[in-house]
Formats: sequence, C-alpha cells, structure tokens
Amino acid sequence: MSTNQRQYSLAVALLPDKETKNIAFSAGKLFYFSHYHALMFWSRLCPCVPPPFNVGFSCDTQLEERIYRTDSDCVLAGRPLTEFDLYASTVVNMESAGIRLEDHLGLPPSATDTHLEPDCMKALDLPFSMFSYEHLQGVRHRDNLTATAEDDLSTVGGETDISVWGHRVAVSLTSNSSNWVLYTLATQYWRAKADPFQALECVRRALHLAPRNYRYIPKVHLGNILHRSRRSDEAVLVLHAAIDHYRHSPVAHITLGNVYATLAFYNVSVLCFENALYMSPGDQSLRRKKHAVLCHSKLEAALESQHQSLQRTLGELRDYQKRHEEWLSLQQKLLLEQATPEMKLESRLEYEEQKIRESSDGRGQDCFQYQQDGHTFLSCNMRRDQLENRGSPSELLLDLQSLLHTVESEALRLGQHVLKRKPLLATQPQITPLHPTKSFQNGGGSGLLDMTLGEGFPTPEQCEQASPLPQWDDFPSVFLPAENKGFSVDRFLSDDIDVGFSDEHPLPWHPPICERLSETVAGIDDIPGIKERHTLTTRNPDPHAIPYLMKYGKVEAEIGQRISSAMKKGVGPQWLLYNLAGLYWRVHGNLFNGIECLRKSISTAPEEWRDIPLVNTASLLYTAGHIDDALTLTLQAMQVADHEVSECNFLYVFTILLFNFRKIKFLASLYAHFHIN
Repeated sequence: MSTNQRQYSLAVALLPDKETKNIAFSAGKLFYFSHYHALMFWSRLCPCVPPPFNVGFSCDTQLEERIYRTDSDCVLAGRPLTEFDLYASTVVNMESAGIRLEDHLGLPPSATDTHLEPDCMKALDLPFSMFSYEHLQGVRHRDNLTATAEDDLSTVGGETDISVWGHRVAVSLTSNSSNWVLYTLATQYWRAKADPFQALECVRRALHLAPRNYRYIPKVHLGNILHRSRRSDEAVLVLHAAIDHYRHSPVAHITLGNVYATLAFYNVSVLCFENALYMSPGDQSLRRKKHAVLCHSKLEAALESQHQSLQRTLGELRDYQKRHEEWLSLQQKLLLEQATPEMKLESRLEYEEQKIRESSDGRGQDCFQYQQDGHTFLSCNMRRDQLENRGSPSELLLDLQSLLHTVESEALRLGQHVLKRKPLLATQPQITPLHPTKSFQNGGGSGLLDMTLGEGFPTPEQCEQASPLPQWDDFPSVFLPAENKGFSVDRFLSDDIDVGFSDEHPLPWHPPICERLSETVAGIDDIPGIKERHTLTTRNPDPHAIPYLMKYGKVEAEIGQRISSAMKKGVGPQWLLYNLAGLYWRVHGNLFNGIECLRKSISTAPEEWRDIPLVNTASLLYTAGHIDDALTLTLQAMQVADHEVSECNFLYVFTILLFNFRKIKFLASLYAHFHIN
C-alpha cells in the first residue's frame, strides 16, 4: 500500500459510521487521482520533466528556428516566405508579344503642353460587357477598392517619365477610342498611380475590345488589381482564365503562384512556380520563392501538429477541473457528515467501558473526564502491557484534520491556477475616463449654455467693427475617441486578436466592411444627410481624422484589417468597433460606408456611451457640408453627456457658424433646447 493510500485509510478509521467512511474513501481516491492527473498535465507542459510523464507532447520551444536551420527547402530559400513580396506588381511585356507600342502611342508633348491623363470612361461608354467579369464583387463594387502605388510599372517602351507616356496614351485615345492596346496602357498608368477604380474601368474596355489571342494580357492586369486590392479569391478565377487563353506566359503563372501562396494553398502555388520555371529556368529569385513556399508549408504543418497536441492536453485539464469540482463537493459533504467532538468522546467512553468489562483483572484503563477552557477532555493512563503493544506514534498522530488541511491547501492552489486561465470580459471600461461624468444640465450650477448680456458683452457698434468670421470649412472636424470613456481600444486591436502592435497583421488585409442595417434607427435615419447618404459618392477624405486612426498602427490598410479581425472575433463591445470602422472610412473618404458603420454603432451602443458615435457621425456629416444635420446630432449627443471637450468644441464651431447666418434667433433656440423642462 502506498504512503498516500495509507494516510487515507488511517484517517477514515477515525470516522464514526459506514456512510461517512464511504464518502471519505471516495474523496481520498478522487484526491489521489486528481493529483496524478495534475502531475501529468504540468509535466507535459514543462520540457524539463523526465519521461514517462512528457510522452505524447511536443515541447520543442525552438521549432521554427530548428526548421529554418535544418530543412533543405528553408536553406535554399535563404529567408522566410513572409519576407518575399507576394503582392509584387506583374505585367505582360506587349513588345515580347509582337505588339510595337510606338505604332499606337501619340506624339510626345511639347515643353508648353499641359500633360493629360487617360480618361477611359470619357473615351468609351461601356455600362456592361460579357468579357469584363461583371459578376465579381470586386468589379461590381470597384469604387470601394483600395491599393498602393506600383512604381515598378512607371516605364513603358523605354519612356521612364510616367506623365509623358500617360499624355501620349490620353492623346491617342481621343482619336482612336477602340484600340485595346491603348486601354491596356491606360490600365498600367492608373495602377502606377494607385487608382484601382480608374484602372478597372480601363481594363474592362481592354477586355471588351481585345482579340481572343491577346485577351490574356488585360486579364493579367485585372488579376493584379484584384489581388492587390485584397480580392485574391476573385483574382484566382481571372488568372486561370488568362492561362486558359495562353498557357505559355510565365508572368501569368508567377502571378497565380503569388495569389495561391497568400491564400495558403501552398501545393498549388508550388505547381504554378514550377510551370513558370519550366519556361524561365534561369530565374533564381523565382526558384528561391518556390523553396520558401515549401519551407513555410512544412513549418505550418509542424506548428499545427504541436497545436493539436496542446489541445489534447487542454482537454485533459478540463477533465481534471471537473474532477476537482467533484472532489470539492465530496469534501464539503465529508465536513458535514463528520462526527462532532462530543460524539467522538461518547464513543470513546463506551469503548473504554467495554475494554474494562473484557479485561482479565477488571481494571482496564484508568480514565477520567474534565473541563478546560469550555472544552471536554478525556485523560487515560494506559497499562504497561498495552503500551508495549502500541503501534508507531507517527501513525496514531495522523488524523483527518491534517489530511483535510493538506487537501484544502492544494485545492486553493489549483483553484487559483484555473481562475487565472479564464478570459477577461471587456464590455465595460478598463481604464480611468479622461473627463468627469458630472453634468450641469437643467440646474445645479452654471449650465453649459448659460450666458448673460450684461457687463462685458460687446456692443452693436463693436460687433460692426469686428473682423468677418471664417468660412465653415476653415474649422477642423473633431473625433471623440472611446478612450475618453475608459475603454482600452489598444487592447481590442492587439492582444485580443493575438497580433501585437510591434508585429504586422498577417496578409491579406481587408477593409472593415459593415453589413447594411436593415431596420430604421429612430431619431437618426430621418435626418436629411443620413437619409440621402446614397448621394455621397464623391471621395472626401478628412485630414483632421488621420491622427486618430494612425495611432493604432503605421499603415492605414493594416489598421483596417485589425478592426476587421476584431469585428469577426467579437472582441470588446461591437458598437465600439463599428465606431472605429466609421473612422477608417472617414479617413479613406468613403462617407457612405462610414455612415453605415456609425448607424450600426449608434443602434447598438448603450445609452450612457451613445454620444461617442453621435458626435463622430456629426463630424462626418460636417466634412460633407451638412452643417444643420451635424448640429442636430451634436445636440443629441449633448443630451447624453455634456462634459466632453470634443462635443463642447464642436458645438462652439456651430455657434460661430450659425450665428453668422441666423444671429440671435439661433442662440435663443439653442438656449431653450437645454433649459426647457
């Protein structure tokens, strides 16, 4: 019998009845096996524990470094796949396809000519075409695409000045609007200028007009546009169609291999690169990229295996936690069923009386009962022959109380460990609010808009001599961040999505799209600027909002992906994430998408924090020129909380603007709005 089992047996022997002994045996057995499973779990997590406890668990903490150092593909690649540009700009050289560009370009501009830009929509009206993939979401919603400048495409036919050959393309389009080569060159021009909308309009016309044997050239352009706009799944369809038209183009295979690598289809990506190497065997950079894809595939498989091993171990931890809770329940029952000291004393007296009756001389043990400090004690002088036959003193000193003390200490330690692993909820503020929440509305002190026209107020003559007020668009817009209310937005966009700010979010990057809210938002959707938001099609970026967005990262598109990831994972309050998405679209200049996100933020925000999306919606409408609507929303926000500096500053701007047009009538209505009741 082991030491632990002997302890439980000795402890149970002190219990008065059979039922309590059964409970104690169950608790002791469960405690014994719980300790065994705890040892197994922690030994698997700790690589320094010797076998056999660490069997079945991978403790390789340097797995990634070891694979990069020893795997043949990783060595041949020279660097990780993450350091290769999988969004590299590619274009088919039309000169190598037998097309002489000088035959299609116009004359170079003179020194006095104004450089023109190719306008494909003006040159040819094309509402729909069967050849331009109108069914793809990226093509259908091309006004929402974003991209970066492709400087590698700034050279055409030996001309390195993009404005010069762009002018030659624009001039030629005015006289020859059905030339697919010109539309293809115009596509390359707008790709270099980072305007995916104009590039898509030009490539649609190139696809519509190009002969079948040359149609793969504009399709490679379209695949690049979709891929760099984070529409890689749609780019796959277009590039496969390009290869179907002409399978001997290495550029099409390379581009398709890049797209499949970003989508984590590593085997298909390797096949595409091998096809390109078959046609261009001397391309060493492409060969290294192929090995990098193979290396990354092996690393990902190894990490997935290690993750599954950890998941199995975590499952055992949950089973152990269940056993631990069952043991605590039995322990509680054991404490309730245990005999009181009085019952134990009475049982011992009856036992001594029986021993006296059974002894040969009738003496037994000399025992007597006495009281001390309010407790009853029994003292016995044992006979010499009984003292000689006694067992070990250490065994007699082990009682149930010492066992329970040990068990309770272990239960407390394990319980604290389990509690540490529980995730924290972040639906409430986590930091101290920036401004106090005290409100001065409706009495109780000087109101926000309380004023007098007594001493110190300017006279009419002084007002006539004052300088004219600035125009409305000279005043900056505002942004009310959720940090003012105590929310840790940095945590939602970093730790909660497992991507720290020191790391870059994995590709691909997608903007935070908010699904359209079908139901009506009371008090909001009847405002003219929001009701007619479909008319806000002109891009109108707000430069004053850029610093608020860029404090969450270094690249605008990467911040948008962080917001999108947080929305998909459901971390933090959703209304707060919709508010951040509205800020992203406001910086980007897409006011329609910004209003859709802020409508969802207003509809889902709790009443005490609703002023945040209200003020930010007002600021967005202000940048679009809807001053009256922005004032209406700001007044609604002031009804929620009138202590925010951003709200007061914005209301001050409206006071100046509208005072210039409506004078005293505006101030009277504004004063009544806050003091009637």
